[in-house]
Amino acid sequence: MEVAALATFAERHGAKFSHIELDQGATPSQPMLTVFGSGTSVEVQGLATRWRARLEAAGLRVLRLKIEAAPWNDGVPEFDAQASADLYFEHHIKVRLPSGDQRVVGALASTVRGHGARPSRNARRVVAQGCEDRFVTQRCRGVGRRTAVGRLDALLAAVRDGGFEVRDVCTEYVVFDDAAHLDAGWLERELVIGSAQ
Repeated sequence: MEVAALATFAERHGAKFSHIELDQGATPSQPMLTVFGSGTSVEVQGLATRWRARLEAAGLRVLRLKIEAAPWNDGVPEFDAQASADLYFEHHIKVRLPSGDQRVVGALASTVRGHGARPSRNARRVVAQGCEDRFVTQRCRGVGRRTAVGRLDALLAAVRDGGFEVRDVCTEYVVFDDAAHLDAGWLERELVIGSAQ
């Protein structure tokens, strides 16, 4: 099984392994390897390409290469006019839910849908007995940081108003994603209104 093989590869090579399960979509099981790097966009893309080659040499198929930058990095657009139409901010909100209660997961999905967001979970992460963490992911494509922050604030307010416990929030700027189609049926409807310019 490739999930177990990728986990073993990650452990042997000092990389972070996650197995993300989407709540719906064409590719609900998304095992992934995370490697941290720094440098210019070209340097980081070279690092990612070398890791891809190592994985393929080990007999593991690489379906997606995604490069994310911290939102405060040079080159991340502050204003909409500076943004590229095909790049996006991605927000992840960690929410604590009762374990295995699909009604609560459904209520979370309904709460966040109007904000262009969907829930997922890390299949390998175990939390306190009777609880599980879900991640609400929101993408803000083709906008600057100010607009993305406004959309995140509105999403956070909706999650909290829905009675969900927010445990953590993370924001990244995706500078390269060669297989966004893997999210078809999950996170394909993204919010396109509400600009801060």
